[in-house]
Amino acid sequence: MIWKQRPIGVRLLSPIIVLASLTCVLALDTYAADRNARIPRRTQIVVTPDSIDLHSVRDTRQLLVTGILTDGSEIDLTHLAEYSSNTSACDVTETGLVQVRGQGSGALMVRIGHRRMAIDVNVELAEVEQPVSFKHEIVPLLSLNGCSDIRCHGAPSGKGGFRLSLWGSDESFDYEQLVRDAFGRRTNAVDPDNSLVLQKPLARVSHIGGQRFSEESLTATLLRTWQEQGLVNDVDATSVKSLSVTPGERVLHAPATTQQLVVSAEFEDGTSVDVTQLVAFSSSDLALATVEAGGKVTFSQQGEVAILCRYMGKMVSARMMHIAEPSRDYEWTNPEPSNFVDEHVYAKLEQLHITPSVVCTD
Repeated sequence: MIWKQRPIGVRLLSPIIVLASLTCVLALDTYAADRNARIPRRTQIVVTPDSIDLHSVRDTRQLLVTGILTDGSEIDLTHLAEYSSNTSACDVTETGLVQVRGQGSGALMVRIGHRRMAIDVNVELAEVEQPVSFKHEIVPLLSLNGCSDIRCHGAPSGKGGFRLSLWGSDESFDYEQLVRDAFGRRTNAVDPDNSLVLQKPLARVSHIGGQRFSEESLTATLLRTWQEQGLVNDVDATSVKSLSVTPGERVLHAPATTQQLVVSAEFEDGTSVDVTQLVAFSSSDLALATVEAGGKVTFSQQGEVAILCRYMGKMVSARMMHIAEPSRDYEWTNPEPSNFVDEHVYAKLEQLHITPSVVCTD
């Protein structure tokens, strides 16, 4: 961690303890979706991961910046922070996504207000780059873009004569459908840009599903590269043992409305990989909250949702709640519960600043 400057009148707390994450205490004036929103000035900031090692040109890491208030509540600052890199080995986007650009080492700078923190990053590329993985990358990306959804080619009878396994549940079947079915017309190792697997979802030719991704997207890039590399079939590669999502649970108090998620996959060979960019996210209630590819959750109104994260046949969910500011005349009436069900109902209503209805007379 690097402290660049300290505003007059702000006293740093000591000692600063670094455990699993990078932490610091600093003064903040703004946060989250609204840069003009105020939060308590003395806020602990946690940036994870605290160091990064990358080994492939396709490796990515999603940074997560969290503010911990004096009452212990947490807020997401990932999309408020400003990021920069002092090395040509990698760069970091405005959303905190770290991407490889070459071999080397250096530091990534995370800035919030007048404070800056440094995260060590090291990129050691193999002499021979691993080819794009059909099992670990192509199949999940087709699921992420809805291609293998029940409403599209994942339907029992497929769509337009093309069928995929539901959500990529059978990689061997999907490989046969993409590479060998229909006389191999869907893929083209000689000229990938003329393959149907790119032409249709890019809407270059008629496609009932419309455009599914852009020319510059990760999906288009990897589909193109996979074909150029000879349509490598690695369906016997190691499988995912489990998924984990961070944070697994979060309560957002107004004016905060957004939360960045990070998903990691633990494989059967013991490796752990950040797969946030390959995960298919979905919200249990789109009227309350939406979730973008890449894991940014945005609430439009008060309520509670579950965000489902799917990758390679595994699923994990994060529970998200947004609590709006209570009305000026709000006052909790502290009703007497009649049974244990009432206890849980009243606890949730109090948390959401909702006054319970009076007991009926019948």
